[in-house]
Amino acid sequence: MKNKRVIEAQDGTANLDSFYAAIASEAIPDDVIVDQLAITQDELDRARTYAKDRGFSRIPPEFIAQMMRDFIGMASSAQTPGTDTQRGNTVPKYERVKSLRTQVTTLCNKYAMMTGTEFKEVHLQWMRQGGMPQNKATEADLMRKKEWVLRKIKEYEERR
Repeated sequence: MKNKRVIEAQDGTANLDSFYAAIASEAIPDDVIVDQLAITQDELDRARTYAKDRGFSRIPPEFIAQMMRDFIGMASSAQTPGTDTQRGNTVPKYERVKSLRTQVTTLCNKYAMMTGTEFKEVHLQWMRQGGMPQNKATEADLMRKKEWVLRKIKEYEERR
């Protein structure tokens, strides 16, 4: 008995019989496909028809429907190369991130020159506040850093 651990469940009861406790979970109805991009009935019907016509009876219609959706998405992105179809951007993401990195570096250098500090110190201030290092930052992180530096520049200019 001294090797067993007492596991307290979420409802406050103790479980002395097991070393493990269940993670909080909920049962879902059988007819729900767990995905934000759930397959519609129309897509399933189309997939069933396709499987029947082509002799793919052993492949689940859900899988065929997802494959059809993926191929349609690939075809639409192939027609407009270099676009981010979800956001409607025409510039590839890697170029946007590269451009943002350059803008943030320029702004950090400007702020460092204004305050008389080294540019590395500006980046360190950002990281001390919980920001990502610039070489590992995502597009969203770089946007936040850019706004932060612009705010710091504006605050400095107002104090002068």
